[in-house]
Amino acid sequence: MNQQTIETNSSSDLVEIKRIGTNETILSLAAAIDRQSALPVDRQRSLALDSAIGQAVTEGVDLRNVDLSGRDLRYLNLSGLDLRGADLSGSLLDSTLLAFANLSDANLRGIRMTSGSLAHANLRGACLIGSRISMTDLTGALAWPEKEEGKSSSGKR
Repeated sequence: MNQQTIETNSSSDLVEIKRIGTNETILSLAAAIDRQSALPVDRQRSLALDSAIGQAVTEGVDLRNVDLSGRDLRYLNLSGLDLRGADLSGSLLDSTLLAFANLSDANLRGIRMTSGSLAHANLRGACLIGSRISMTDLTGALAWPEKEEGKSSSGKR
């Protein structure tokens, strides 16, 4: 193969993730897409994004209030991340792992999540209106509002 053939069989998708309400770019990456790969293009994008998010977290990037709305987040492993106040509205989360993630006060309006995991995730105050969640592990997920100060705890919900 010559260099010209390689260039026509691959491309790069620029992905930028910003903080809600600001123009601050939290994460920017160019996902290299190999058109000759056996992996579908959406799976290649997911692998690149998963790797970039993992690297960003390792480097101490704060993902609170991150805007991930309307994105294809299928197959990502976001377990244990602090995504408080994040906007994931309208995102595809099929086969996404969010076990032990802190999603308190997150906007999950209209998400689709099939065969994923929200096990032990903190969903307190999260908006789930219009969400389609099926075949997803919700073991130990916290979804009720925190007890308000001054109210008695009778054990009833």
